[in-house]
Amino acid sequence: MTTTGTAGVDNRTSTISVARDLVALLARIGLGVLMVAHAKLEYDFAGGSIAGVGALFGKSGIPLAAIAGPANLLFEFVGGAAMILGLAVLPVGVLMALNMLGAWIFVHHGGLYALDQTGPELVIAIGLLSLVLAVSGSGRLGLDHLIVRRRVSTASVGRGCPTAKCAVTTPEGAFPVARPDAMRQRHGRQVQLSRWPSSCRLTVCHPRATVRGEDQ
Repeated sequence: MTTTGTAGVDNRTSTISVARDLVALLARIGLGVLMVAHAKLEYDFAGGSIAGVGALFGKSGIPLAAIAGPANLLFEFVGGAAMILGLAVLPVGVLMALNMLGAWIFVHHGGLYALDQTGPELVIAIGLLSLVLAVSGSGRLGLDHLIVRRRVSTASVGRGCPTAKCAVTTPEGAFPVARPDAMRQRHGRQVQLSRWPSSCRLTVCHPRATVRGEDQ
């Protein structure tokens, strides 16, 4: 009965993880497409020139328009593509949220759902979505996950430590580790496993990683 219950919990956890990854993928693709499409719209509306984008920013009263315009255009093109691929989701998400804050202040400064379409509701929604993705990460279907997975490694374990099933969990996903002594030290961060002897330590390379272990 215990085995069946544990299997049921594992299946539900696996289903939730897959659903979370799929939702993250859809959100990333949606945001990335919006970013690239908006950059193309700006470029076309400016007459197909980067200098024209700077002029558009100047008409909106944005400081340093000649620099901010082309920089924003490049960021939305490159950042949008990176978001779709799940690459550098944290910095891209934060920068996109700041970008939307600037759009709210300088461009979409009308009231909510204004009839002249200057309301900030769209930029608020995009900014919040960007922050959510920045915090939650790319999920297992993004390049960030693959990069972190290659970097995750375990460290030497003290003598007398039991063989255990454990997993290293980062914002980009969870990575199972069959034997903790198969990992090597990278960044020197040591995490004490609560159910292991005090002499048993595990070192992981990801700065925001947490480790959970289970004695066999």
